[in-house]
Amino acid sequence: MELMGYHLDIEGALEEVKGKGHRLIGLQFPDGLRDFYGPVSEAVEKATGAATVISADPSYGACDLVDDEMAKVNVDALMHFGHTRMPHMARFERIPLYFVRAESNHDVRPAVEAAVRQLPGKRIGVIATTQHLHKIEHALEILRRHGFDPQVQGGDARISAPGQVVGCNYSAADKDADAYLYIGSGNFHPLGLALNTEKPIVCADPYNNEVHTMEAERRRFLKQRYGAVAAAREAQTFGVLASSKQGQLRWNMAKALKARIEKKGRKAYLILLRQFSPDYLVNFRHLDAFVSTACPRVAIDDYGRYPKPMLTPIELEMVLGDRPLDQYRLDEIHGSSI
Repeated sequence: MELMGYHLDIEGALEEVKGKGHRLIGLQFPDGLRDFYGPVSEAVEKATGAATVISADPSYGACDLVDDEMAKVNVDALMHFGHTRMPHMARFERIPLYFVRAESNHDVRPAVEAAVRQLPGKRIGVIATTQHLHKIEHALEILRRHGFDPQVQGGDARISAPGQVVGCNYSAADKDADAYLYIGSGNFHPLGLALNTEKPIVCADPYNNEVHTMEAERRRFLKQRYGAVAAAREAQTFGVLASSKQGQLRWNMAKALKARIEKKGRKAYLILLRQFSPDYLVNFRHLDAFVSTACPRVAIDDYGRYPKPMLTPIELEMVLGDRPLDQYRLDEIHGSSI
């Protein structure tokens, strides 16, 4: 099925679903695909004979599933669109899950051709977001033709395919690379790679065929985050936030951070919530700062929306004096963390 520049392999997914005897199938979409619930729902019902129910909740990735909620209304299978399965999460699935990848139809070759002129070194790690993984081979061919030694490697149990990068995990990055080629849009993924590898990153955006590096963005980001650390230095009471989403729940970490804060003579409270928003924390106005153990993007993307400093676990270490400022890393969630 072709939708707005993406190919959804719904036909392949339906081959898996058909004949399983499902009577009620849940459909979960990221915001960008939910507009197409109509034709997708009709196709699923026609192929399977089952009824469908559509989740209206936001979906931020394969870490953010609604199988728990669907099971409560007797949904007996969930089709999740736009992301790939996180292998280590399979043991937590409440009902059978079917993942339908959204593959971009955009040609990555023009952007990659433009990017090679800015790549330093010879050994180049190649990573891409889920939407472009099926085009990585095109990038490898171009890099080899230009005399580079491109490398694609697998990640940990949170990564489903070689070369894949998600917003909380960079384990598929080749540690011996001289530099990295990132295929995708946006700055969050390559920013994390730049911070955690300290190697040059060249970004090739297939949507507009633009190329840029991450050094200026890295400097701007660090200035902002060091500001957050400085603002929290005098905090005496902390809210340690844990997500109830199974794919983002790091409960043992949350408890360990609370104990670390209290060991420093300060107060800490464990707070569990599903959706992260300033509105849900308004009644905790007497706390001086928050620490999020959920998706790393909570503290980064939405920092300006919170009236109190919102820290990552690594930034909390800096606030407490347990980590030097020059050892900044972006928080990651690994397959062994859940």
